[in-house]
Parts: sequence; C-alpha cells; structure tokens
Amino acid sequence: MTDRPVLFQPEMVRALIGGRKTMTRRLAWRPDGRPTVWQRVRPGDRLWVRESYGRADDGSIVYLADTPDWSGNFKPSIHMPRGVSRLTLTVTAARIERLRFICAEDALAEGIAWNHRRLLTVIDNRRMAVAAFLDLWSRIHGPDSVRENPEVVAVSFAVARRNETGVPTKIHVGNAIRVWSFCQNRAGVSVADAARAFNIDPARVVEDVEDHGWMDLTGPRDDFEQLIINHDGE
Repeated sequence: MTDRPVLFQPEMVRALIGGRKTMTRRLAWRPDGRPTVWQRVRPGDRLWVRESYGRADDGSIVYLADTPDWSGNFKPSIHMPRGVSRLTLTVTAARIERLRFICAEDALAEGIAWNHRRLLTVIDNRRMAVAAFLDLWSRIHGPDSVRENPEVVAVSFAVARRNETGVPTKIHVGNAIRVWSFCQNRAGVSVADAARAFNIDPARVVEDVEDHGWMDLTGPRDDFEQLIINHDGE
C-alpha cells in the first residue's frame, strides 16, 4: 500500500463530500514521454486530498470548498499538509485509456453535475455528462487537450471523510530526499548523492524514491552515481 497526495479544485471537493465523485482521471504521460506517477497507482493505495484552506484567528481550519466567501486568506491546495487533510480516497481500480473513451456512467462518477454552472436535469444527465466532463477537462488542461485525446489513468476509489494516517516511515524519508534533491538547484542529482547526504545505503534511497508518490528514477540500475532522481508533478 502506498499513500499519495492528490489535488482537487473546490467544486470537485464538494462532489467528493456529496458522494457524487468516485473517479478521477489523470494524465498517464509527461510531456517528455516518461510515465507519470499515476501509472504506479494500484488498488489498495490511499490518496489523501489536498484542497485550498486557511486558518482562522482561533486556529480552526477553513476550507475554500465550504466557505468561499470567507474573508481570510486561503492557501493553494499544493501547500496543504497532511495533518489538515479531511478526505482519504482508497483506490479500488486503475486503468489506462484514452480521454475520450469515457462513458456517461464514468463521467457522472467523475462528479459532473454542472455544465457551465447550470445543474443538469435528470433527463439530460446521461446525454450531457460526457460533454460536461470534457469541457471541464479542457478548462483545466487547455483548449487543445480534448482534441489530442491523451492517454489517462482512470482511478476509481472509495471516499472516507477522515484523515487516515499510518504512513510508513520510508515515506517520511522519501519526503526528506525529495526536498533535499529539489533544493540542490541542479540537474542530475543521483542516488549516490542522496545516500551520501543522508548517510544511508543507496539501495535504501532507491526503495524510498520508488515508493514515494512524486519521484522516480532514470539511468542504469547498477550504477548509483548515474541513477538520477526525478521529480514528478500532479
């Protein structure tokens, strides 16, 4: 089991809470042709939801999805620490398919209930759900993204309205490696570099990087000096 963060916009957070969203689609390939982290997602993995949030004067957490008119300052979802996440998604299935292969049932499972902020009627749901989903996708990924019909990872999940922790210790080591390697401000940070910096065995670095949600490795597996740590995005 692997735990990974996943970002959602406020309207999709509301769909998760409302029980309308049980699927998400994420790009299967990065622009340089390498697979994204989503190709490593397996049933049983947990996705902890990152969303925009703020902290009130009394220390309580305020979520943008709940109180969009709050007068305080919301932080972007990418900055949400796990300790204030309130939703955990347990993966039940993951498959790779073309974006436009989506059916009406899956579009509805994506949480689609609005088309340009207008509630779809029951009669129109099946007919309009796919179009509404593709419209949302194009607004997030750009006007040409639907025409390009990229491969995506279609992830199904069960939603728990709680923060499920219990992350293995190696994930915390992986987080430290990720931050350190990113802060080196240079390309080509190797497994051997990280092993020397953290005074751990290179094989441990390989294991922690591969088990981490947002890193992967490229290069010869038998040469830790040439085995490079890469950072993935959402």
